[in-house]
Formats: sequence, structure tokens, C-alpha cells
Amino acid sequence: MFYGGRYADVLIGGEGADTLNGGGGADSLVGGEGADAFYVDNIGDVVTENADEGTDTIHSSIAWRLGANVENLTLTGSDRINGVGNALDNVLTGNDGANYLKGGNGDDTLNGGGGNDRLNGGLGADSLAGGTGDDAYYVDDLGDSVTEDADGGSDTVYASVDYALSANTERLIGSGATGLALTGNDLANRIIGTAGNDTLTGGAGKDALTGGDGEDVFVFTGVADASDSITDFKVGVDTIAIDLAGFGLTSFDDSLFESNATGKATEADTRFVYNETLGRLFYDADGTGSEKAVLVATLRGAPELTADSFSIIGTEA
Repeated sequence: MFYGGRYADVLIGGEGADTLNGGGGADSLVGGEGADAFYVDNIGDVVTENADEGTDTIHSSIAWRLGANVENLTLTGSDRINGVGNALDNVLTGNDGANYLKGGNGDDTLNGGGGNDRLNGGLGADSLAGGTGDDAYYVDDLGDSVTEDADGGSDTVYASVDYALSANTERLIGSGATGLALTGNDLANRIIGTAGNDTLTGGAGKDALTGGDGEDVFVFTGVADASDSITDFKVGVDTIAIDLAGFGLTSFDDSLFESNATGKATEADTRFVYNETLGRLFYDADGTGSEKAVLVATLRGAPELTADSFSIIGTEA
């Protein structure tokens, strides 16, 4: 172990796994060979590592950007500080404060720890784990993954690629002008599309779906996906996609849909009935029979749905 004093020190490690802590002052820390640990606490500190000389870690109590040839960064203390990686496959670990962690070009692993963290892996297939707190994740690669603790806060994923929410994450917001496929999980999700032609699937839970601009598709794969709300359905532009198998259907035509002021089927063949007053779309498995209808979606503003507002998933028999 190498320890400096309160002044500007120069610490040079040897061939082994060294620990270098400059103490106070603007210190110069040189690791040498081996898996070295550097402790920095001053914006004037400088860490120098050569290529291929072990997996090294910087422990920092201040905001820090990894220099060349250093793999890992761990933020210490509880202050609200940020950490930025480099072009290697980094492991960035936050502290108990609200951190912003950003990887570089590699396949990075970001761990937020406590606090309301923002995790951005950058380029590469990154692994993002927020820990506790209300965390925000930025996903830009199909290989990115998000891990969130149960009861770990209210969390948001900002995605610029097709993305399906992993467990314990509540909100999904698309970014960019290109349409995306955005899919929820078993929670009550908030999903917001982009300016392009998006496909939004809420999944289980009472989800709130907003397509945004573009020709958007709102997907319902069965009764278990019901009770969602659609905030901005545009008649003649957007569509509601029904999975035939999920709703026990072999085909879909105009006779299966009716719209009225009560939301109750008046024909035996009706399977989808729309309350045009309240904007509520129901699935009725037996039309005028005794089985209770199931709320599929509530459309804000009660737009004038027609049979042409629907599309199907699956092959008609």
C-alpha cells in the first residue's frame, strides 16, 4: 500500500496489485503491473496506467472520468457525484447519492447503488442495475439489459431501440423519430411512443399508453392484457391490434364490433363493444349471453371507433 500526505505527492506502484492513496493535494498515481486500486479525492489527481497491466479500479469521492487503460470506477461517500467510463468494458458503481453513470464504447456494467440514479451505458451491450431509488435508464442497444430491485423505487427506461420492460420497472419512454416496438411488463406501466410509427403493448397490469405522433398500433394479446388506457388514439391513423388466439377468435370482421351509448352488446355475434359515450372498449365472449364483458381499454376523449380501427394478429381460419 502506498499513502501520500496532504501535499501533492507522486506514488508509483510496482509489479503487484498495489493500493495507491495520495491523500490530500493534487497527486500523481502510477499503478504499474497488477490489478491496482487508486483512491482519488482531488480534481487535480492524475491516474496513469499502461495497457494490459491488470484490471484496475479507481475509488473516487469526487466526480470522475476514467482515463485510458483503467477498467473500473467506484464512487464513494454519499455526495451527488457523477462517473464516466472510457472505451474499455467498464464496471461503474455509484454511491448512496444520486449519481449519473455513463459508460463509453465498451460492454459496460453500471450499478447505481442507493439514490435516484441515471444510468447510461453508451455504446455497446451494457448491463444496467439501478438499485434503490427512482432510477432512470438510457437504452440504445438491443443488447442492453436493465435489472431493478423489487420495491426499488419508481423507475423509467428511455429507449431509442425496440425494448420490453424487465421486471420491477414502471415507465418506458421512446426517443427519436423512428418508430419503436415498446412493451410493458406485469406492472401498471406508463408507455410513451416516439414521433414515428410505434407499436405499444402494455402487457398485464393497468397500463397507460401514449402513441405520440405517427401511425401507432396498440396491441392487446388477450383478456389478461385488458384494462389499459389509451391517451391519444387518432381515428383513421392509429389502430388497435387484437390477437385472435388470445381472445379465442378464428377471424375478425365488422359483425364482431358494435358501438353504442351503453357499452352492452345487442347482437349475439358481437365480441367487441364500444361505449361511445365513455370511450370504453369491452370484450364480450358471448355477445348477448350472460357472461360478463371485460374492459379492454379506455380511450381518452372517446374517439369515434369503427371496425376499421382494428387490425388482427394471427392467421384467420
